[in-house]
Amino acid sequence: MIKLGKKRTIFAVAICILLIITVLFLHAITSTNDISKPVKGNINLSSLDLKKGKTSLAGEWEFYWKQLLTYSDFQSGRGVDKQFVYVPKTWNAYKQHEKSLPGYGYATYRLKVTIDDPDQPLSLRIDTMSTAYRFYIDDKEIASNGQLGVEKPSSKPGYRPVVVDFNPPGNTFDMIVQVSNFTYARGGIWYEINLGTHAQIEALNKMIIYKDAMLIGGLLIMALYYLSFYIVLQKDKTSLYFMLLCFIFIIRTSLYGDVMLVDLFQNIPYGVLIFLTYATLYWIPIVLFLMVDSIYENSFAFNIRKAFVSYGLVATLLTAFLPISTYTAFVSLIEIIGIVIVAFSVGMIARGYRRNERGAGLILLTGFLILMAGVHDILYQANVIHHAFGEMASVSIFLFMLSFSFIIASRLSNAYDKEKILTLQLGESLVKEKAANEEMIKSELAFLKAQIKPHFLYNSLSVITALSTKDPQRTKNLLYNLSDYLRGSFNFENYNGITPIEDEITTIKAYLSIEKERFQGKLNVIYDIDDTIELLIPLLTVQPLVENALRHGILKKSEGGTVWISMQRGSACTEIQVRDNGVGMSQDKIEEIFSGTGAVTGVGLKNIHRRLILHYGRGLEISSREGHGTTVTITIPEHEV
Repeated sequence: MIKLGKKRTIFAVAICILLIITVLFLHAITSTNDISKPVKGNINLSSLDLKKGKTSLAGEWEFYWKQLLTYSDFQSGRGVDKQFVYVPKTWNAYKQHEKSLPGYGYATYRLKVTIDDPDQPLSLRIDTMSTAYRFYIDDKEIASNGQLGVEKPSSKPGYRPVVVDFNPPGNTFDMIVQVSNFTYARGGIWYEINLGTHAQIEALNKMIIYKDAMLIGGLLIMALYYLSFYIVLQKDKTSLYFMLLCFIFIIRTSLYGDVMLVDLFQNIPYGVLIFLTYATLYWIPIVLFLMVDSIYENSFAFNIRKAFVSYGLVATLLTAFLPISTYTAFVSLIEIIGIVIVAFSVGMIARGYRRNERGAGLILLTGFLILMAGVHDILYQANVIHHAFGEMASVSIFLFMLSFSFIIASRLSNAYDKEKILTLQLGESLVKEKAANEEMIKSELAFLKAQIKPHFLYNSLSVITALSTKDPQRTKNLLYNLSDYLRGSFNFENYNGITPIEDEITTIKAYLSIEKERFQGKLNVIYDIDDTIELLIPLLTVQPLVENALRHGILKKSEGGTVWISMQRGSACTEIQVRDNGVGMSQDKIEEIFSGTGAVTGVGLKNIHRRLILHYGRGLEISSREGHGTTVTITIPEHEV
């Protein structure tokens, strides 16, 4: 069997190989034919074979602030205050007349494209823009999102990527994009636009869809897997945090790339989408910290943990009630706080690594990946890095959680092994305890057998002597009854403590016949016994109950009373009942009998109760009312009958 250290090494190597393959795969599928880039609002693709690879349109575009221009406007030269700006980038980063542009406003982007073959159909992948746009090829609108407007009441935001095919109108054509924003803190074209053949753009689109589907599917499987762990082991907070982090990343992944959340819920409000985007941004690093803290606990982490959770709650509440334009203005601060929280998490893992804790090295490696992915995503959101793949945090967190799941599984496996050992030890202890109980019960049973009251024998013999001269036949019957009683009470040959129920009933009838002769007119006995029932019961189980009913119930009443003895078969058990209408007793007295703390404990009731529990898993049931009598019930499961 492979040792755990070797398993961790193999797993770490597998993660590294998976990471290398992922990087190479991303490089292959996101590589573009970037020999030509837009310069001064022009891009010349005539020397490129677009069939060999798509191209990014990131570069210098013409930009017209506070103008929604059309193809005819450009043909007539109506555009004024032309600027050349880098796309993609939010227009807040642009300046006009030495002043930075505000987030709210509208503008037109223009790029003049030159190609070699106008007969080759082309495709575009256009991601979301802030926050509404219309996209034209010359004077033909080919795509739009949201509702374009020059003021807030007439503008409506949109949130979804678009893949569109078009036929170039000639070797040279204009791409004109009209954009308006009166919702978000930042406006403009903030993701790059990719141009290529239908097959190339379709492949890019499928790659993004497959990436999102793989991440969501993998995270969902892990979330459900560790949800089941938490349901079974509710004190395992690591599984809870792991599950929550999976679900948070499922939501975040569905908000980017192909925006699956919009496909699933087409009428979802724009405000809800932005709220979820920012809420997940708050809670991903916080839940990640809580998950790490639950494994690599530190004494100093309590106040930090409290501060992080408070920050998440306050930020979420503010996001729920503040306008979108307000809280989206602080995205850089939010990302920096997130990086700080992740850095704390990595620091805790590093402490665990120094303490040589299980799996800390592997988690530390993937923790650094998350840090690097976080920096990458900040730069990507700031348009410093451009590519079609999008945020890298989802991939890094998937690798992190994959490795973390190994650590959790290892912990659970160790806990299971320990529990298994403890269970075996407990089983051995129970076997020893059961053997000791059986020996003790045998001793108590032997004592109970010897507990025949001398005065009962004296009284019985006195009654027999008195009758011997008056009624020889009754004397003879009483002697037989006494013989049956003594045989049942001194059955020392049956050392396993088990006897047929009919032998117990014979002993009871013999005992009651003698007592009825002694107490003429004061004792009445009623039998309600199903003679078809055959079962074995612990020796001297029912007879002491009858004796107890007589001595402590009936004979304490001057007028005497009745004892009912019943044995009937039920649907799932056989019930034996001894009932009397004697003086009864209080609930406190019943508890004293079972605990053995009272001055009078009955004739072996506690011993009978313990033996029944040992054999059947349940003991005597006693109900009583003072002045009305007592009922003692024995319930025997059907499989014992």
